[in-house]
Amino acid sequence: MSIWKDKYIPIFLVLIPICKLINFFITFSEVTYNSALAVAFVIDIIQGYLCWMVIHLIIKKMEKKQSTVHFSISQFLKQVFFTSLGAVVTALIVPDGSVLITGKRYTNSDGSYLLHDLITFLIWILLINFIYVFLRYYDVWKKVEENLLLEKTLKTEGLTIKIGDKNIKVALTDIHGFYVENGFTFLINSGFKTFIVESSLDKLEERLPERYFFRVNRKFILHRNAIVSFKRIEDNKLLITTLSEKPLPIELSMSRLKAPAFKKWFELDTAL
Repeated sequence: MSIWKDKYIPIFLVLIPICKLINFFITFSEVTYNSALAVAFVIDIIQGYLCWMVIHLIIKKMEKKQSTVHFSISQFLKQVFFTSLGAVVTALIVPDGSVLITGKRYTNSDGSYLLHDLITFLIWILLINFIYVFLRYYDVWKKVEENLLLEKTLKTEGLTIKIGDKNIKVALTDIHGFYVENGFTFLINSGFKTFIVESSLDKLEERLPERYFFRVNRKFILHRNAIVSFKRIEDNKLLITTLSEKPLPIELSMSRLKAPAFKKWFELDTAL
């Protein structure tokens, strides 16, 4: 699941000018409302957008390495450190609007606002990080709720599948899995009979509840009840033993990349 969606852009397009406006009122007690102030404010907003884009890219790269689903305090602190570093470097490179007001960067005319601006800047970075984490967990929660609703519906009504020119409902307990062969997708029912399904494994993977079905490899999606055991083989791959009834293969290999997720999934209590 990706969190980098267009809906996040309007939030920060509005939030950054508001934060900059508040910061102006806090920082400068005496200002002259003229064109220079307006230009300074616009420059500060542009600087804010550029800093946010840097923070956005840093969080995006960190998210690829370790999902926020398994977020920890140490990961958050690491994220804050790198985003702060990136934002500070960007702020030092990009012109600052306060120069037009005070004649100096990040200071008032008497040089008394450097610490104040630094604290405000760090609070702003923390706020952005918290917003990203909150929105990420909101997306995860929303996805979980949708999956639970889908699972409940599928458990009650079964999975609607087009077989030939008919649409039929198949109970989840009556499905051992799906596989691809010669360009066709097949369903394996509990009686080990096969039916051609007019759907790809990718589309089926999106519809099937993750609690009961796992994409073993490019050719197979199996129900938990169709898997007997697994064992580790060379290069940290897994060898999965099935019910050993054709058309199910006796054994299936799984890549080491999928192995950790499969182990966790296999150990879950998924009685259906």
